[in-house]
Amino acid sequence: MALPANVIVLDHPLIKHKISMLRDKNTGTNEFRALVSEIAMLMGFEALRDLPTKEIEVETPIEKCMTPVIAGKKLAVVPILRAGLGMVDGVLKLVPTAKVGHIGMYRDPETHEPHDITASSLLLSSFVPSLLLTLCALPVVLVLMPSS
Repeated sequence: MALPANVIVLDHPLIKHKISMLRDKNTGTNEFRALVSEIAMLMGFEALRDLPTKEIEVETPIEKCMTPVIAGKKLAVVPILRAGLGMVDGVLKLVPTAKVGHIGMYRDPETHEPHDITASSLLLSSFVPSLLLTLCALPVVLVLMPSS
């Protein structure tokens, strides 16, 4: 089955390793939170790979030079409540100026279908990710590949 163009499968060994540590029953609460933040940062790094840049002039201690910066796009981190909340800090470490929004959803215990509990109705596929990163209303859906 072909995945949509906006789906990024993350199967990096560091992410798999950190997910394995999350699953360990001996992982304490503080370590769990730190691991979720680290995984989110790695996910964000990959999701933001294609951000547009522009050249600006900066003055270094030696001379002036042209160097790339992120173009004027406004970013928003939008976690799906509650599972995605722990991931927000990791992404904000990469883009601290990003706005934060929230999507409230729950999964029907019998049908396993997602249901929107926010004020506005948002169209999401039956796949409900823990975190959506939006860039000018274009969602990037990140999929974590479980450890074997």
